[in-house]
Amino acid sequence: MELKSPQPTSTKKNFLEKKTLLAPKTSRVKSPADELPVAKICIYGHWGTGKTRTIFELLEMGYKVLCLTTDIGGSGTSTVVGEATRAGKLDLVRKNCKEIELFDYEEVKEFIDDPTKYFPDIYEFDPDFVYWDGFSSYQAIDVSEAVGGMARSGISENRQESASEAVKEGIQFEQIHWNQIKNVTLRSIANFCSLHNKKTGKIWHKVVLCHETEKGQPLIQGGANRLFGGAFNLIIRTVKTTNGDVESYKYLISGDSAKSRGVKFPTSMDANFSEVWKEIQKQLGFEMGSKNPDLIEETLSYEVDKT
Repeated sequence: MELKSPQPTSTKKNFLEKKTLLAPKTSRVKSPADELPVAKICIYGHWGTGKTRTIFELLEMGYKVLCLTTDIGGSGTSTVVGEATRAGKLDLVRKNCKEIELFDYEEVKEFIDDPTKYFPDIYEFDPDFVYWDGFSSYQAIDVSEAVGGMARSGISENRQESASEAVKEGIQFEQIHWNQIKNVTLRSIANFCSLHNKKTGKIWHKVVLCHETEKGQPLIQGGANRLFGGAFNLIIRTVKTTNGDVESYKYLISGDSAKSRGVKFPTSMDANFSEVWKEIQKQLGFEMGSKNPDLIEETLSYEVDKT
């Protein structure tokens, strides 16, 4: 078997036909003061509390937003369209907001591994923010369905009789399956948070939208809920109250589930995401469009001659 030039040095797994190689990483030793801040924000609350409206506020500030949707009801960006229509700014949505609806675990994994499969011009569109709308639904439906399929095929012959029908159908889980759900959930959010512009090294800020439990926590099932919050530097709970015909919206940034790392906010404030973002920029001292050359994935392509 003859390798055609160029002949890169690589690990065994790279020696595949038409394999793309990544340039070697630079030193990982650096001062925290030299790190480019990346916002990783979780916004959670009941439906109708203003989570997706934050997209429109960022569009009004001149930013580009890409929204991945995995919610149980499909696209939730009608809120964005409604706000823009009432404000006479629908062209802003057409120009600077893109949405990709993903329907199962495999599609989510494919997108995170290679976004160009679903959005060939993603690096040219180059969003400032990437949203994931419907993460709670993704975990409850898509992740559990994927693990349930593995559970069905993994029941040994000597357990066929003792296993419940629900386990056989993949809709009830045993401890080993909950561990799998936890692992898939955390890997999905970690890999999502690492997305960036591979051509320019531009930082993409992340916002994940979740539903809320009856206890006022992000709706994340199983053991994943104990580690999920570690992915974010800001967790905001959205709340709507009604007094007669008057509706008011609040952000809560306190308590066991809310979180603020590196930025100080009041424990409760009026819901205004543009002001939140301005304060993040001010306190962390960074500008939008920051680029990290270490994130550029220069590639070398080669073919293996199998003759």
